[in-house]
Amino acid sequence: MAVATVEKVGLKLDLDAGMENGKQKIASRSYSNFKDDADDSGIFIVANVLSGMCTMGLIAVRKTVVSLLTADQEEPELEV
Repeated sequence: MAVATVEKVGLKLDLDAGMENGKQKIASRSYSNFKDDADDSGIFIVANVLSGMCTMGLIAVRKTVVSLLTADQEEPELEV
C-alpha cells in the first residue's frame, strides 16, 4: 500500500479576463506556501480576499496539493 505525504499546498485563482472572439479568456494567479494542514474553508476565504484585490472577477478557486507517495513499510514488497 502507498502512503501519501503532503509536501506543498497552494491555491490557484481563475479570473475573468473578458471575451475574445466569442470565447471566455481566463487569467490565473497562483499562491503557494500554505500550511500542509490548511483546511478547505480557510483556503476558500483567503482566495476570496485575494480575488477582492483584483480588478477581474473570480471564476473558480482551485486547491493544489503536491504529495510524495512512498511504499508502506509495514507491508512486504511484492516480487515481480
